Amino acid sequence: MARIQRFYRLDDFSDKGLARLFAAFDLLHDYASDGHLVEATDLRPGEIVGWLEDILFTIEETIREIDAREFRRAAALEQITAAEIVSKEEIET
Repeated sequence: MARIQRFYRLDDFSDKGLARLFAAFDLLHDYASDGHLVEATDLRPGEIVGWLEDILFTIEETIREIDAREFRRAAALEQITAAEIVSKEEIET
């Protein structure tokens, strides 16, 4: 397998950008599962695993932050909606 190098913007988190990231890791997986990891990188397997663990940790933290923010936003919207209902009830009485 020949190594192909492409350069993309690091801050492209669009659907296409995330698809590129996924494809890159999927390709790394293919190399690893086929026993051709040395064709994909000059890093030792332990170094790759270290990088992947760091990346995985960062991804999991990002998911937790997104979920927490969305939960807080939903809770805030729920409070606003409840307050509006109370306000409308007060106006109507």
